[in-house]
Amino acid sequence: SYKDGVLTLKNFTGKLNSSIVVQGAVAGDLTIKLIGDNTITPYDTGIQGIGSGGSITITADSGSNGKLTINMPNSERSVFGINGYASSVTIKGSADVTIIATATATNQESYGIKSSKAVSILDSASVSITCKTPNSSSRSDSCNGIYSDTGVTINTGGTIQIDVHEAGDEAYSYGINSMGTLTLTKVGEMTVKWKKNKAGTQGAPLSPAEEFNSTA
Repeated sequence: SYKDGVLTLKNFTGKLNSSIVVQGAVAGDLTIKLIGDNTITPYDTGIQGIGSGGSITITADSGSNGKLTINMPNSERSVFGINGYASSVTIKGSADVTIIATATATNQESYGIKSSKAVSILDSASVSITCKTPNSSSRSDSCNGIYSDTGVTINTGGTIQIDVHEAGDEAYSYGINSMGTLTLTKVGEMTVKWKKNKAGTQGAPLSPAEEFNSTA
């Protein structure tokens, strides 16, 4: 159901190639409230923001068992679990979000969450992201769990699991890749798997990594 900017998903299973899209010429805010186990299976983008800005928030109340799985297992285009464009992306409350983003064609990219604005995981939310790109020697493709031009904040008692190690030899494989700040205040448990590119010049679990032990 949808009312006043809040989309409530309750034990929802979307049709094949279904997605959630924010539309409009002006900045818009969308809150997705999860109740029970929900699944969407888009072709290449699960949740899509807009270039005019605003926010995308995924949340769940405590005790609601609110889960969302975004599964793109076989896309010949670049894949995005959540593509905020100029919309910030926040996952909070007790939300449990799983993203599987597999690009099968060469010279394509894979992102779990991407935004030019801030990406935040807060409260007790949990996020699991798996991104895959095929091998390609002709281009440095991106295989990023979370990417932001502005900054990434993790302050959650939940679990963060990111796996981007199945990337092409020339891929830029980053667990979390922030062009701005990277703030890790609290996390219940965090696991990141990544892969250096063939030249050994690109790829890391966390970037920027100055404040963290990136080899742990």
